[in-house]
Amino acid sequence: MFPDILLPDRTQLQVETVAVEDTHLTLTIRSVQTVATCPLCHQSTHRIHSRYTRSLADLPCVDKQVKLHLKVRRFFCLNANCPRCIFTERLPDVVEPWARRTKRLAQVQQEIGLIAGGTAGKHIMRRLNIPASVHVLLRLMRRPVPSIASTPRVLGIDDWAKRKGHTYGTILVDLEANQVVDLLPERSAETIETWLRDHPGVEIISRDRAGAYAEGATKGAPEAVQVADHWHLLKNLGDALVRILGHHHRALKKLTALPNPLEMAIASTITLEDIAQVAPPNSPAHTELQQQRREQRMARYQEVQQFYQRGLTLSAITAQTGLDRKTVRKYAYADEFPERQSSSRSGSILDPYKPYLLQRWNEGCWTSRQLLHEIRAQGYSGGLTILITFLGKIRKAQGIPSRTRNVSVVHPSDQLESRPLTPRRAVWLILNQPEQLKAQDLDLIEQIRQLQPDLALAIPLAQAFAVIVREREADRLDEWLDQAAQSSLAPMRGLAASLRRDYAAVKAAVSTNWSNGPVEGHINRLKFIKRQMYGRAGFDLIRLRVLFSP
Repeated sequence: MFPDILLPDRTQLQVETVAVEDTHLTLTIRSVQTVATCPLCHQSTHRIHSRYTRSLADLPCVDKQVKLHLKVRRFFCLNANCPRCIFTERLPDVVEPWARRTKRLAQVQQEIGLIAGGTAGKHIMRRLNIPASVHVLLRLMRRPVPSIASTPRVLGIDDWAKRKGHTYGTILVDLEANQVVDLLPERSAETIETWLRDHPGVEIISRDRAGAYAEGATKGAPEAVQVADHWHLLKNLGDALVRILGHHHRALKKLTALPNPLEMAIASTITLEDIAQVAPPNSPAHTELQQQRREQRMARYQEVQQFYQRGLTLSAITAQTGLDRKTVRKYAYADEFPERQSSSRSGSILDPYKPYLLQRWNEGCWTSRQLLHEIRAQGYSGGLTILITFLGKIRKAQGIPSRTRNVSVVHPSDQLESRPLTPRRAVWLILNQPEQLKAQDLDLIEQIRQLQPDLALAIPLAQAFAVIVREREADRLDEWLDQAAQSSLAPMRGLAASLRRDYAAVKAAVSTNWSNGPVEGHINRLKFIKRQMYGRAGFDLIRLRVLFSP
């Protein structure tokens, strides 16, 4: 019964012998079919011509490779009109004609190749005791695989770089199932149109604002609702705002932004008196914890005293209590409970070097190992832990988070310079959500508005469109387009004209919640798979791995 469990199909095969070796398990099996069917004329026959043995690799059993010696028969075809006189019996559920591995082994190898790739898949199968070369995996990966998804109702379209800046393809994602539907080798309108005509039934298409995708979607699925991606709408707005701010880049550089709290903390100087105030008196929680620990030590002391008065040796008490022998000896020989001595602050080995450390800290050197190297050159013989503890007190005195990354050079307050305000950075501040901005950021935006009259007009107009997109306020879109079209700002008029040309998709974008966010996530996965393949695989393998790997 046990060997039969290893068979790929117990209804068509029977085990004759089993041979167990160190690394292999060999099964001699035979077919139990009484009638065979000709693969050409499909006529049944029972006339046997001859027999021969096929060697097949199968899935491993425990830690042993399994090899099948399959005894099959050749039959005469009884159809006189059939061009094939002799044929070999077929076992379609077990093995394909002329194959050297069972169908279930080939399926497992194909799935491993699609998930992990050729080289990585080879190493994985070696660990699983399924030897196969990279070339075998590549051949299996290129075999036809069943389709994993039907035509989606909501389709997301975006491009991906086969070679950045040179050649691009198109990725299609089912936004409802969050699953890649197909990968196309180009990003042209004709490619999208052809795919949509071959896959009717798409009702909603989310896309960027590229003209090729808009044209292809219109021709390929004229009845589908097109939705412009929210991120691309905000990007178009940001580009228009950058062009406006670019005319005033010199004035932007003259604005002085307030440093953030970390920069202010870095710029401030620190003294030994400030550090002395860092260590507050023990809190009630700390005092309570100390009392609990004292009670635990008292209980262990009384237990040791009881055992010792009963005449037990120190070794026996150690075995009974599980305490260290030195602790048992101290408790046994003590006339009364030994209280812990308060630490005497006689000074630290670091004290002579603290003034120098404070000086270097205020100069901007925060790297603990650099400071350790400098004070060791002056004679310091201690370790790094004491130094890190002292630097931690400095951080706490300045209100700097303990996990802030160390920097090697920091300017004092009289030399502290904020980053120059560029048009891109100004756009980021203007289009950011107000609740995520700090007071100094809001003050900086107000300074930008006061620079020029056109900026005072552009900033509220841009912020209003950002609110329309984020809050899905579709009823305000037409009013905003009219204001932008009538403004004196050429980039805003151009943006309004562009949105008018794609009005239906823009209107749908601010009316629905569909976006290309999931598509961007699959593009990141596609990039990871492409880098795994080292750029040496063709488009067909990338497509298969993206479609059929989890």
